Amino acid sequence: MEFRLHGTTLYNSIYRSDDQVIVNTMALKAPVLPLPKVPGGTLVGTYLESYEKVWERASPLSAPGAQTMFERFTDQARNAVVHAQSETVSLKHKHIGSGHFLLGLAQEGNGLSASTLAALGLQYETARAEVAQLGGQPKRFLRPYRKFDRETKKALEGSLAVALRRRHDFIGTEHMLLGLLRDKHNTACQVLQNLGIPPEQVVQHVNRTLDELAKHTQGPDQGREALLRLMGEQ
Repeated sequence: MEFRLHGTTLYNSIYRSDDQVIVNTMALKAPVLPLPKVPGGTLVGTYLESYEKVWERASPLSAPGAQTMFERFTDQARNAVVHAQSETVSLKHKHIGSGHFLLGLAQEGNGLSASTLAALGLQYETARAEVAQLGGQPKRFLRPYRKFDRETKKALEGSLAVALRRRHDFIGTEHMLLGLLRDKHNTACQVLQNLGIPPEQVVQHVNRTLDELAKHTQGPDQGREALLRLMGEQ
């Protein structure tokens, strides 16, 4: 059995089995509707499609005692997400995309990602102009926050994978940058390419830095705190 958490507003409760779907429409005194699958029918398929979409976007519920991905974020990593949110709102875009995430990482000056991007020639204002253009026409939204789009969710999941592969029990901006650039076809990579900065060069630079830092944190007195201190993160 698997449980997942989601933020979708639901207007129906759906219970599925092999040969039917049971729907509770949540209306006052409304009956529970058993809907059998019938040849040529589309109603059950419509309910199942909506069920699958919510399930796909939901996040697995962690086992008791396990750290969630967001609990692993360093202060700099959290700040980068906040910066990405602010950029999305400022540019009047609908979702936090990978381009906004790149801007957020570039703005977090104390993180390894920001220093890497700056060293390779990324200029914030120029990058922001690229993100503004690729993000489409600005629109007015009443809510002061934005949700992650599919590219950014994939990048965040990738950052956790990068951290676990290096046996780090935290997620810093460097893990985020590597996770962001795993998908070579997303907006962030397109921005870098448009600015003449090959994404693979960024990846090589970050990995090389992490490899060097690892050499100085292998002694008996070294560990997580020493590595974070060398990275400039906490």
